[in-house]
Amino acid sequence: MNFSVIICCYNSEARLPETLQYMAKQQVPDGVQWELIIVDNNSTDKTQEVATAEWEHAGKPVTMKIVNEPNAGLSYARHKGVQESSFEYIIFCDDDNWFYPDYIALSVDIFKANPRVKIIGGQGLPVYEKEPEKWFTDNKLVQGLATGKLMEKSGIITHKRAYVYGAGMVMDKSLFNTIIQKPFLLEDRKGKNLTSGGDLEICYRAILQGYDIWYEDAMKFYHYIPDGRCSLSYQLRLAYGKGYSAAFLRIYTLVVTNHEYVNRNNVWVRILYRKLKSFIRQNIFKINANPDPNMYEIEKCGLKGYIKGHLSMAFSFGKILEDLKRERK
Repeated sequence: MNFSVIICCYNSEARLPETLQYMAKQQVPDGVQWELIIVDNNSTDKTQEVATAEWEHAGKPVTMKIVNEPNAGLSYARHKGVQESSFEYIIFCDDDNWFYPDYIALSVDIFKANPRVKIIGGQGLPVYEKEPEKWFTDNKLVQGLATGKLMEKSGIITHKRAYVYGAGMVMDKSLFNTIIQKPFLLEDRKGKNLTSGGDLEICYRAILQGYDIWYEDAMKFYHYIPDGRCSLSYQLRLAYGKGYSAAFLRIYTLVVTNHEYVNRNNVWVRILYRKLKSFIRQNIFKINANPDPNMYEIEKCGLKGYIKGHLSMAFSFGKILEDLKRERK
């Protein structure tokens, strides 16, 4: 088993050094090869120079390749990294993820013991630039930043949570190349646009292909959290983007779980009715409205994003649903 670690970068000169220092400490089993691929996604700083210097300083433990991806956006950068990879397994590492030294080694053990597992995810541990405000910590909003336990214990989560974080995701490259043959519904974060869900879409498509997803509690990485991501303004934008993405991901959950709606008529209208009802109850009549004013605004932005995303599929929802049902194995 050999691995290609893909780090997607956009103006990452300040974040990369520590990420690469941790990556250089990977301790892999005998016979396992790995490589490092840096994808420069239109950076305007010294990302490439810093990456080269830092890897040389670390003693070049494995080959590092730097490639350019001119199309802006995380999804484009990840696809480019996969195209340039040499090995049969890929690992997505964000430029602010600091992997534990046994991350790759644990992946090897899980894949060997579970042949139907094609995607593995780990646990992110937050490292704050500055201690966040109490409202942020009390409401556990850091869990929305690819940190925390996804499940209470390790194992197959295909029919439970059904997804792992894109940060630290390990997967079979042949599966990735299979599922990207069909267009994705979502475009991951791009500039100031905080729509997300590309990692969930990968997991759902793997499940539709008949494979399993594994969450491993022992596979850990630190996730550096800049102070700005703990601000109310960022959390409002993030909630809207996640809500928008959730509208598209809802189609996957209907098919993956074989929800009662799957074979009913007017599914799009049914879902819209429920979301509008929830929005009116919480924001006009204040029924079940969150008493925390910040969380109230965040939840309202999430509902707005969901409704906007759902409305954008007014003429395509039925076709997408039927296509995914045919794709299910």
